[in-house]
Amino acid sequence: MLDTNAIIGIVNNNQKLLSLVNNAGFVAISIISVIEFLSYSNLSSNDKAVFAKMTNEAVVLNLDFQKQLLIDTVVDIRKTYRIKLPDAILAATALTYNLELLSNDKEFNKIGSLSIINF
Repeated sequence: MLDTNAIIGIVNNNQKLLSLVNNAGFVAISIISVIEFLSYSNLSSNDKAVFAKMTNEAVVLNLDFQKQLLIDTVVDIRKTYRIKLPDAILAATALTYNLELLSNDKEFNKIGSLSIINF
């Protein structure tokens, strides 16, 4: 699963990230990362096009009130590790779906049960 900073790296043609994603059997993006990325004010039309292609090829994981395990995990992570809500949602989503999180955000290292690929 791609953190927003990984998406930015891919859009900026980071070869290491591109290689990791191209060799992955499955790529997911949280709706939180979609919102964060699209919120950047200086996105070029090329950035938006690369991102659109990425989201078409990946699975976008939504927040779902009916997914109680996800909600409970978000709350637990937020309370236990006191990280920002968007990061707690990303971590909980990766844990709930048993995915590795591709990120360079060191805050995630606090969560011992989270599998992280740092770049």
